[in-house]
Amino acid sequence: MKPYLIGIFLFYCVWFIASAIFPDPVWWSLFSSDRTTHTPLTEQISLVKVFITSLVFMGIWALIRQRHSK
Repeated sequence: MKPYLIGIFLFYCVWFIASAIFPDPVWWSLFSSDRTTHTPLTEQISLVKVFITSLVFMGIWALIRQRHSK
């Protein structure tokens, strides 16, 4: 399971870096579309996107654990 968790961590790191490098709001960006210069990046993170991807990763993890327990 450690490689899976490391992969998830790397996914979020790459997503954060790519979203910070490309300032234009696009559908895949981690940040919300109403970005301003006065708001810190941590307040601009789209919690809906993070929550949905977390649910997907937890579902995949549950399937992997279920298959390995048999």
